[in-house]
Amino acid sequence: MSGGWERRPFEDCIERVTYTNRIQRRDFLENGAFPIVSQEEGLVNGYWNNSADLFRVQGPVVLFGDHTRALKYVDFDFVLGADGVKILKPKSCLDPRFFYYALMAVEIKSLGYARHYRQLKELEIGFPPIAQQQRIVRILDEAFEGIATAKANAEQNLRNTTALFKSHLNAAFTGHDWPVARLGDLADKVTKGTTPTSVGHAFIDDGINFVKVESITKTGRFIREKFAHISPECHADLARSQLAAGDILFSIAGALGRTALVTDDILPANTNQALAIIRLNPNPGLLRAFVLKALETGVVLEQIEQFRGGAAQQNLSLAQVRDFEIAMPSLVEQQQIVANLERFFDETEQLASIFEEKITALEALKMSLLHNAFSGQL
Repeated sequence: MSGGWERRPFEDCIERVTYTNRIQRRDFLENGAFPIVSQEEGLVNGYWNNSADLFRVQGPVVLFGDHTRALKYVDFDFVLGADGVKILKPKSCLDPRFFYYALMAVEIKSLGYARHYRQLKELEIGFPPIAQQQRIVRILDEAFEGIATAKANAEQNLRNTTALFKSHLNAAFTGHDWPVARLGDLADKVTKGTTPTSVGHAFIDDGINFVKVESITKTGRFIREKFAHISPECHADLARSQLAAGDILFSIAGALGRTALVTDDILPANTNQALAIIRLNPNPGLLRAFVLKALETGVVLEQIEQFRGGAAQQNLSLAQVRDFEIAMPSLVEQQQIVANLERFFDETEQLASIFEEKITALEALKMSLLHNAFSGQL
């Protein structure tokens, strides 16, 4: 770090604040007079109408999500959402935005849903005189604006690529007079997993793969970095949630309708109750890859909406999954459709990989700039 920088313990860098009433998530309004800021993603997470609950900002503050580790720079009056939000008001020796960037530059390790504020309390904050802080902020603001624009463009291109494949997929399954079959009649087993609950069945740092909805991309790929892990003993005890090669996973809670095909390279593995495990029967006229693609189509999404009946609850029952209607053309047609879709998917996947790599590189560039800024190299 450059000379002339002062260092102080984190808690010597912030003022005490008086917290206003916190609003529970279930009570958030979709529209209202005052914005609610919580520890969720996005700057504003809901609205409120009671001015008595307003936190009036005398100068910009930084909000820290004690559970989520989210950081937000807030320079307007707001209402606090639920608990787990820390209001950090920097002392006059710190430019508020410099303080915000300084915290962004720190790696706060994930402790699951535990509290993370204790990691902030262990920090020391280094800072130069105010004029130099403001110069660093101007540089970072300009750079981050450009990065945000480039990232938004890459994310839009990624969405367009996904939409292109979905359009091609849906076209392959429409306009045909095919017979349909009930998914439950095509499967030997439609069940769901189990979440470890007891002390002996806790998640561990390394072990048997445990697949969650967030471990599966919208295009049906596994994200190994997002697998949880359990012990071999837990894997054996949770027999109902054990996966086998060829199983189809279908999300029935949270992000409904995500699908993936279980392959040998992730086994042994288990899953939880948010994913249905579909084990097809050994029917020679049934192509597993065809059923997998059928479950990704708009036809199935329409059935999901019918089952939900407009309800906001984001879950499906196993009985509803068993009642999905699946198109059943001849085996030859199934093979042709799957071959065509896989060729098209490979092409769009290459494009998607380019945009994903660009997004990752832009995030890495942000962290590099922050490192340079707070090691005195700007």
